[in-house]
Amino acid sequence: MSIVAGGSTLDDLPEVAQRYLAHAIAPAVALADTVELEIRGSTLQKGRWFSFTAHERLEASVGFHWAARLRYGPLVLTGVDQLRSGRASLNFRLFGVVPFLRASGSDVVRAARGRLAIESMWLPSTAHPDCGALWSTPDPAEPNRAQVRLSVDGVETLLSLVVAPNGRLESASVPRWGDPTSSGTYGLHPFGGVLEGEATFGGYTIPARLRAGWGFGTPAYRESFRFEITRAAFSRSR
Repeated sequence: MSIVAGGSTLDDLPEVAQRYLAHAIAPAVALADTVELEIRGSTLQKGRWFSFTAHERLEASVGFHWAARLRYGPLVLTGVDQLRSGRASLNFRLFGVVPFLRASGSDVVRAARGRLAIESMWLPSTAHPDCGALWSTPDPAEPNRAQVRLSVDGVETLLSLVVAPNGRLESASVPRWGDPTSSGTYGLHPFGGVLEGEATFGGYTIPARLRAGWGFGTPAYRESFRFEITRAAFSRSR
């Protein structure tokens, strides 16, 4: 196993990390800590597939703010899913008035941290050693697989990646806190997805489409998210 962190170059990183970062971040591009995303897709909620459009602001290691409009036939939900400074909440209303999805508390915070970790793939600078990322290659027999330890809302989280020979991300997964079967009991469960296509915005090349869900990589996998990125704007705010 090789583990590397820190430093201003990629030379000491595992080859798979060098391959991914060189592909995702153009030379001389400043390392962003924030990305604004425009997203469209569908999500499985309470047994129904809702189409949605959303605007999301991701801040590396800090949090996210996902404002979305979901539709299922004549039903329209609007609301926000967010994490920042150890607080997280989910609040969606039917037709903007009737409560439909509401959640907060410690379990929601822990689940949101897992979401931020996996969505860091849309902010590739998060995985750069200059931003504190710690790369490892657990199995030399799998040269396209790597793990990245990230600080997410002050908590270390392990992100597993599969990187194609050309540097394109093929899949990502995390052990995420949640209750995917609505059993009433929370715990750590595999969560992840398959990445398809790419798009380049401001010198950053990111996955264009994602299909994801709980139980990724196991027989219990159930796809519950399908979406694509239609716009991304990167910046440095800190």
